[in-house]
Amino acid sequence: RVRVIDVMEMASFGVDDLGVETISEFRAESAFRDGLAEVLSRARNRLCVSTGHGELPSAPSAFDGSRPHWAQAARRLESDGVELVELAMVSSEALAQCESLLVFGPARPFSSEELVAFAGYLAAGGNTTIALRTQPAPGQSELLPSGLELLLEGRGMFVLDARVVDPAAQLGIGAAWGTSEGYGEHEIVAEFQKRRVTVWDSPIALAPAKDGSVDVLVSASSEGWAEHSYAREGQPVQQDTDDSDTRSIALASDEGARVVLFGSAESLSSEWSARGIGGNTRLLTLATLWTLGRRVQGRAENKRPEQLRLLMTETQLRGAFLWCVVAGPLLYAIVGALFWWWRRRED
Repeated sequence: RVRVIDVMEMASFGVDDLGVETISEFRAESAFRDGLAEVLSRARNRLCVSTGHGELPSAPSAFDGSRPHWAQAARRLESDGVELVELAMVSSEALAQCESLLVFGPARPFSSEELVAFAGYLAAGGNTTIALRTQPAPGQSELLPSGLELLLEGRGMFVLDARVVDPAAQLGIGAAWGTSEGYGEHEIVAEFQKRRVTVWDSPIALAPAKDGSVDVLVSASSEGWAEHSYAREGQPVQQDTDDSDTRSIALASDEGARVVLFGSAESLSSEWSARGIGGNTRLLTLATLWTLGRRVQGRAENKRPEQLRLLMTETQLRGAFLWCVVAGPLLYAIVGALFWWWRRRED
């Protein structure tokens, strides 16, 4: 059994009283301790993976090597003590054995019977991670319906018929854009802010409930927007009056059940991880572990490094300025003039 400790798990970052970025907490001891405890523990979390709706697979396809998959995240989860169990059909009996359900890029809608079982599972305290499919079906331009939209609305998560674009953050690879600062205040993305880049290719726009029950994990910059005509007109160049200012692409809720929703399964798949671009695989892994009840940050007894700052009052600053800028150079000038006068006198 292997437990991988990411370098970002060993410290957290923030700003001091002067607004300077610094290490705010040292977590290496707790990270290694928790890692050893998980390795020595025989308990394994059971993550059920939906496979009956054309979801993206957890391993590369033997017949189509270009098909996206999430094998890298699957390996990380298994090394962290997570057992992956495939579910060809979602039912109450099957879900009763699951600590969390992962739905990764469904291409076909869930049936009404499955939706009823899924809703009952969440009402009973079940957990889930859902990543929506952004690529339309062959020959179509509309977004693929998952059938989960009404279920998610009941959890305060609204799926819009729009794609989030961010021209100011585009990477020059199609319509893909990246962010290192568009993360919310949540433990899943705590290590990402200004430290990790995630890349998003035409993600579906998501809107959280206005009552504050849903947290925004990732959003585009202030220059981004939700483009409603994206699928019909291609890559947009400017925001139109029918577009909205919604920029959220990943949400999380912990109201009775832990639910994480991503607006793009393809962005979290091998399409980007295979290129070595972004921390998308890490984000998917942390989100899934969070729905399983795992801690994704160290415990409270982490050490806070001492920060030595020399502060000066206005009077001290003026005094330093006078000595260094005025008095010091003037003194050297006087000494130099006296030395020159003394040498001239000897001559």
